[in-house]
Amino acid sequence: MCEEEVASIRLSIKESLQNLDNYKAYLSSELVNVNSTREGVKCSIAKAKKEVEDKFESIEQQLLKALALRKKDILLAINDVANKDLEPLNNLEEKINGELETVEKLKIQGNDILEEEDSVISEKAEQTLKEINIQQNRYPNMPCISQTLSVTFEENHIECVNHIGEISMTGSLQIVTLAEQPGGMLVEWDDTFSDSESVTEYSGVQEYILQCCCTDNKGNHDGAVFNTVYNGEGMSHVVTDLEPHVSYTFRVCGRFGRDGRWSSWSIPRSGMTTLDPHEWSAEDCLNMNQLAIYQLSNKRRTATKVFPDSSKVLRSKTMSYRVETALQFKIDETGDDSNGDGIGLTTSSFDFSNSKQNLQCPGSVSINSKGLVYVNGNSMTTQMPAFKRGTVIIFEVNQLNPGKLRVSISVDDKQVTFDWAIEEKDDCTKLYFAMGFQHSGWQITV
Repeated sequence: MCEEEVASIRLSIKESLQNLDNYKAYLSSELVNVNSTREGVKCSIAKAKKEVEDKFESIEQQLLKALALRKKDILLAINDVANKDLEPLNNLEEKINGELETVEKLKIQGNDILEEEDSVISEKAEQTLKEINIQQNRYPNMPCISQTLSVTFEENHIECVNHIGEISMTGSLQIVTLAEQPGGMLVEWDDTFSDSESVTEYSGVQEYILQCCCTDNKGNHDGAVFNTVYNGEGMSHVVTDLEPHVSYTFRVCGRFGRDGRWSSWSIPRSGMTTLDPHEWSAEDCLNMNQLAIYQLSNKRRTATKVFPDSSKVLRSKTMSYRVETALQFKIDETGDDSNGDGIGLTTSSFDFSNSKQNLQCPGSVSINSKGLVYVNGNSMTTQMPAFKRGTVIIFEVNQLNPGKLRVSISVDDKQVTFDWAIEEKDDCTKLYFAMGFQHSGWQITV
C-alpha cells in the first residue's frame, strides 16, 4: 500500500474509534438514565409507603381523639337529658314522701285515741276527727318528660375506613428525550397513560411545568431543591445555563386549562451536557495594546464592537459548535458597513493570531453585512439579505466525509446551501464561531 492509502485507513480507523467513543458515551448515558429511573421508581415506592404509614398513624390518632371527644359529648348530652327529666320526678317523690310521713303521724294519733276511755274519746272526738280527716291529694298524671332516651349508631364507619386512601400510578406525562445542547439540555415530554388512569383525566393538557435540580453523577436528587425552568404550553424546552459535565435531574407535570388539576410529577430523568455553552472569548476582546475592541454582556453571549478602525476577529471561547446542530445569531444593533465584516464558522487551523485577519480567508465560511457569502475566502454568486437590526442568521453544518462539510446559511426567509472543503487534519465535528466588524456599533447575540 502507498502512504496515502495507509493514511486514509488510519483516518477511517480514527473515525470508527471516535464513533465507538460516541456510542460508548451514549450507552453510558442511557445506563445512567436506566439507573436513575430505577432509583426514581424505588424512591417513589418508598415515599408512597412512608406516606401511607405516616398518614394512617395520623388518621388513627385523629380518630381516637375524635372518638374520645364524641363519647364525651354524647355522655354530656345524656347527663343533660337526665337532669332535665329526673328533676320533676325527684320533686314529686319528695312531696309524696312528705304526705306519707304526715299520714303515718295521724294514724298513730288516731290509734292512740282509740285506746283511751269512752269519756276521753267523747271529750276529744270533735278535735280528733278534725285532725285525722285531712284532705287527700291525688296524683293522676306523671310529670311530663322530654322523650324516651335512646342512642343509635350508624354502621357505615367501617365502610368509610375501607375507602381511606387510593393507589394510582405516577403522572401520565413522562420525559421522553434528553438531548445535550451547548451549555444546556433539550427536554421533551409526552403523554403515556397508565392502565390505572383515565385517558380523559389528563388529555388535552394545555399547560406544563418543567423543573430541574442539580444532582450527583448517579442521578441522586435526595434533598435537592427543584426549580421551575419552564411554564407554558409547549411539550419541549431547551434548559440553558447548565454547567458542562454536571448531572441534572428533570421532572414535568401538566394540567388541562388554567383551573384544572395538576397531574402528579413524572418519573425524574437525569442527564448532563458535555458541550460548552456558546459564548464569545473574553481574551479576543483586547488588541495587542490591551485596548478593548469588543465588550461582552448577557453571560458573554452578546458582543458589541466598541472601538472602530480594527477588524480583529472575535471567536467563541471554545469550539462549542457541533455539526448536525443549528447555530443562531441575531443582529441587535448595526454600525457602518465594511467589505471585511462578517459572521461565520472557522476550523481549528484558522489563524486568529493575525490582528488584521478577517473571515474571508481559508479555513472559514462567513456572510458579511452586505449579504455576500464567502467559502474559504471565495465569494459566492448568491446574494443574501443585508444585515439590519433584528436580522437572524442561522448556520447548520452536516458532515459529508472527513474533509468535506455541507453548510446551510439562512438569513430571515432566504437560505443558501453549499459544500465546504476543509483540511483533513481539522476536527470536522466541532468548529469555532466568529465575528469581525471594522466599525463600532455592531452588536451580535449568539
